Amino acid sequence: MRHHWLVGTALSVLTLIAGGTDGAPASGASRVHPGIGSTLKQWEQEVGIAEGPGQLCTDIDACFGPAVQNSEPDGRNGYEFTGVEAVDGLVNAYLEHFADHTTLAVVETRILQTLPPDTKMGPVHVVGPNHTCAVIDFHSPAVANEFKQSAKGGKPHGSIGKDIRVRADTTDPSGTVGVVLYRELSSLRLTYSSSDIQTAVVVDVSTSGC
Repeated sequence: MRHHWLVGTALSVLTLIAGGTDGAPASGASRVHPGIGSTLKQWEQEVGIAEGPGQLCTDIDACFGPAVQNSEPDGRNGYEFTGVEAVDGLVNAYLEHFADHTTLAVVETRILQTLPPDTKMGPVHVVGPNHTCAVIDFHSPAVANEFKQSAKGGKPHGSIGKDIRVRADTTDPSGTVGVVLYRELSSLRLTYSSSDIQTAVVVDVSTSGC
């Protein structure tokens, strides 16, 4: 079953984020949708997994969610989520793809919906000599707690997905989730516009560039 994001909940979600506490809720804190720190099972149950033969979705490059069409040329934007990776049973990196002309406000709301209610969003920084991309750090004590609890449980490390531009080598103990936003041109050059975001790279560490 295809999953559709509830963009209409933006105001209520942003209100909830703004009213979050500084304490760290227990692991598995409530989210509108699964994201960084959620289990692969939660992802599969919520958005559905697509894997099988072919260059896009295989046993080492799983895709989640419905088909998404945009103008990026790299051929890896056929699904809402690609390059999903996991460590200690929890998702720690993924790419989310958007239709043409998706705005920054919509992307921010979607990212916030995947994180616990204690999340604080940092400023948007546009980087690169020609506005190559934008980076945002989100901070959540609950996400930090989820990874700490998972590590204590001794679960084996696992990884699915190799299509990731900004790889998370280690989990940030402070619960930082870094996001890189851009659109890829036909020349394969990256560019950023707040009115036309087509890819978000989401990882479990702070990001500073493209």
